[in-house]
Amino acid sequence: MQNPFYVAENVQHQLLATGYLDVEKQRIEAMFTSPEAMRQGIAARIMTCIKQEALARGINALTLSSTPNAQGFYLKQGFQCLRNDTHYSPAAGYTFDCIEMLYRPEQ
Repeated sequence: MQNPFYVAENVQHQLLATGYLDVEKQRIEAMFTSPEAMRQGIAARIMTCIKQEALARGINALTLSSTPNAQGFYLKQGFQCLRNDTHYSPAAGYTFDCIEMLYRPEQ
């Protein structure tokens, strides 16, 4: 199964935002927006593409792990909080607080 990966960049080819759909796990991963691109609707457009792709593939629920500062964005995108959790990043050598979230499209 191919995992669709979305990238937004400006005309200078600088990365603005990313996100991908892990088809097997039915999860959204690697949602990132560069600070200079925040509040411009770019991440929302990527999220829309991911949701549409999930629906086209018959996926009727998506999960993700949100950092506390991104929780409001995901709530606006129709996600609901499931539980508080933590995530250990071997690359950073640090355990981050996160919120597990769920999206189910309205039928």
